[in-house]
Parts: sequence; C-alpha cells; structure tokens
Amino acid sequence: AYDGPVHLLGRRGAEDFRSVLRRLAVHPSTARRLVRELWADFAGCPIPSSEGERLKAVWQRTRGNVTVVLREIFRSPHFFAGRRARVT
Repeated sequence: AYDGPVHLLGRRGAEDFRSVLRRLAVHPSTARRLVRELWADFAGCPIPSSEGERLKAVWQRTRGNVTVVLREIFRSPHFFAGRRARVT
C-alpha cells in the first residue's frame, strides 16, 4: 500500500483515513451532490436552486448530519409543491 504524501482537496501531506473522510464530508461539492440525491430520492422532483443552496448550507453547518438535512427536506414548502416524477 502507498504510504507517502497525498494531495487531496488542495492539501498535501500524510493524513489518516478518518481525517480524509471528515474533509470530504463537509466539502461543498459533497454537500451539493448529496443534497441533490436526497431530494431526488424523497421528493421525486427537481430541487429548486434556492432550496438546494439552503440545504447545502444546512449540510455544511451540521457537518453532514443526514438526519437534520432530511428533517429540513421534509419541512420544506417546496417538498410538497413540486410535481412528482415517480412514486415508489
């Protein structure tokens, strides 16, 4: 296994697995992607951009707490307003 310095998300150096996961969990791209995926899975309609930004901020503020993000999704007025693409 490779154990030298690693360049990841703008930082270079040796990092353990948990610290890499923590940094990835709060990265803006991770927040944006996972909020979009959670919304699509539960709401079944496209996420409004303003709501996506709000939920991304919730993700980052809570350091990726999925429970809090899901609660915010279900409480969102946009959650029930959109046309559903599928029902499962």
